[in-house]
Amino acid sequence: MKIMRFLLLLLFCLAAPLAQAGLFDNLLGGSKEPTFLPPDEAFGLEVRVQDDRTLLADFRVTPDYYLYRDKISFTITDPGVTVTDVALPRGDMKRDPNFDNAEMEVFHQSFQANIRLDRSAKDAQNITVQATYQGCSEKGLCYLPIRKSYAIALPALTSDAPPPLAASPAATVPDNENSRIANLFKEGNFWLIISFFFGAGLLLAFTPCVFPMIPILSGIIVGRGHTITHMHGFLLSLAYVLGMAITYAAVGV
Repeated sequence: MKIMRFLLLLLFCLAAPLAQAGLFDNLLGGSKEPTFLPPDEAFGLEVRVQDDRTLLADFRVTPDYYLYRDKISFTITDPGVTVTDVALPRGDMKRDPNFDNAEMEVFHQSFQANIRLDRSAKDAQNITVQATYQGCSEKGLCYLPIRKSYAIALPALTSDAPPPLAASPAATVPDNENSRIANLFKEGNFWLIISFFFGAGLLLAFTPCVFPMIPILSGIIVGRGHTITHMHGFLLSLAYVLGMAITYAAVGV
């Protein structure tokens, strides 16, 4: 009975990550329909003044989504102000099924664009910037072109025309746990990935989910009677911890 209760509790703790990984759906022959974010949540854009002749566009790209580099454009219809140049960083080359598997340059991460303006008047003025961009989800959905308008207050001209723009570097991804895990997957080192999930499985033995199993495991060890040795108890505990770690490593991989 103690072993049966131990196995039931172990199955309960494994149920949540297995369900999250979608393994139950695969075992039952079903498939979970992908969900997609609204366009404004998948892609964000803010336009602001950098100086009297330059605007800065901050693009935000949600993970598992991407923007097409050649679908980004900016226009101004106000008299006396025109867009002369848009400097974008280099993107990633992607064989895109949405365009007959053609090689497309896309942005998978947030980035900045510099917008150079030509102004005929030196006074400060208010303008409206029209931005157009288009992106897709890695799960297969391609959004319609997104068009946004931004009201910008330009300061008065204080200098001559500066030299041509240089492309802004892609925004730096913050060094957090999610980015480190993503970089681990991108490296594609099979044994490194297995080692990572094996270590995560070992750490799982110290989470609250497995606390109810500790008295059960202790009961199994004590139930062996006075003849059990310290080494035997250690091996029983080690088998429990390694079994958990190996299971989560397999699920993670």
